[in-house]
Amino acid sequence: MFADVHTHECINRTGFPLLNGPQLEAGNTILSDGATMPPQPPRSVCEVIRFFGQATGTVPDLVPNVLAGKHSYFLSLTFSDIRPYLHRLDELATGADAFELRVDLLRTREQVEKGVKHGFPPLDYDCIVPLLKNKGATVILASHHDAHGKMSWTGPEPEAVCQVCDSIGDIIKIVGLARMLEDNVALNAFVDKKNATPGAKPFLAINMGVAGQLLRTLNKVFSPITHPLMPFNAAPGQMTFNETQRSLALMGCVPPKRSFLFGNVIYSMSPAVHNTAFELLGMPHHYEVIATDELDERVKAALARPDFGASA
Repeated sequence: MFADVHTHECINRTGFPLLNGPQLEAGNTILSDGATMPPQPPRSVCEVIRFFGQATGTVPDLVPNVLAGKHSYFLSLTFSDIRPYLHRLDELATGADAFELRVDLLRTREQVEKGVKHGFPPLDYDCIVPLLKNKGATVILASHHDAHGKMSWTGPEPEAVCQVCDSIGDIIKIVGLARMLEDNVALNAFVDKKNATPGAKPFLAINMGVAGQLLRTLNKVFSPITHPLMPFNAAPGQMTFNETQRSLALMGCVPPKRSFLFGNVIYSMSPAVHNTAFELLGMPHHYEVIATDELDERVKAALARPDFGASA
């Protein structure tokens, strides 16, 4: 993509052949000299394509789970310096669809404007900050935080705040403070009302505090999560991805599934690999081996289980 639109010499240091627009559109795997293209490009090439797709607005940088209406999460990074943890980003990203970087802590307004102009991923601006007009293709997450718990979800203020956020953002985020279970019930009713509005934008609404963890679990759009490696939580009541999945399972939102490996298996790492992953992610599933040479009653019984998940 860059090779097609740039005005300067393009130097390829990725070790991966550059493809032109028609080749990319056709999905060619055979290059012009007859060589076979590797099955997957290096991450550097994928990142260049993603960056320019986002910067030009041709490929909106919204995570698939948000677009599909599934549960999505962002990890609130609270490191004073992320560099010592760069080698553990894959571990930190477990279960997260995005990272939260405090762009609002940049020293100057000009730095923020420059970042927005050149297509940062979704940015979170408090509603008291004037919207930057030259946002380019950046997705704006307009947010309001009621840190002191003065806002009532049954009063007029949430609707007024929501209208302001809706006027300037592509995603709406409102954070309150729960002191009792009823605060979550009121918030949930407000969210259902807003989501039923035709053309409603993605809506992130949660309550802070221990009493608000119920809504942190049930919220579907970019629920903030923390990680054991974080020096501290970004907000009171934040949960890890593992904790949110265990909570969803306890509430019946993630039905447990049993999966099987059938065959004359002497030894397989599959159960250990799958069950370890389920445990790390907080998921209630189980994977096991049924050693058999034929389609016997054990196989038939496993396939007929109401909690059957998958088999190999």
